[in-house]
Amino acid sequence: MITMKTKLCDFCLNGDIEAILCGTCNIKRKACEFNDTYVEIARIIKNLSKKHNMLENIELVNVIDTRMFIIIIVNKNNVPQIIGKDGQIIKEISKKIGKTIKVLSDKITDNEVIINLLKPYIIKKINMIYLIDGEKLKIIMSKQDEKNIINNYNSYETAIKILTGKEISIIFE
Repeated sequence: MITMKTKLCDFCLNGDIEAILCGTCNIKRKACEFNDTYVEIARIIKNLSKKHNMLENIELVNVIDTRMFIIIIVNKNNVPQIIGKDGQIIKEISKKIGKTIKVLSDKITDNEVIINLLKPYIIKKINMIYLIDGEKLKIIMSKQDEKNIINNYNSYETAIKILTGKEISIIFE
């Protein structure tokens, strides 16, 4: 029997949502191997696996908490399971956590990260700009989406920077 794979030990994974972490897991958390939201999401998924057995084999790679939404990163083979039929499971997780959830595979390119994070908005083009001090992604988007993107710009910028390691610039045309 394969079990859910996380950065938490079994004891901490099986704890209550509010339970404290063991010494080893707490050291990992303090070393930024994972955050409190990761712990909460892992425990929610573990609890849901009692009702949805397809979640028993999930590999939870990372969780990123932005101001507006949470990104759950799972093994590429686990994306359909975490979403569930008609989005049922991800909706349950979203309801329990109180934020919108976006699911990403752990094996995608920078462009795929951007496309998946910015869905359903229209991306016209993604260009790499090479600067003296690094690279920057220039994302050209539809003018009609400007209001929605601008309201959440910092969340998108933070998430893309964490996931790709690159700064972004969004232009609306």
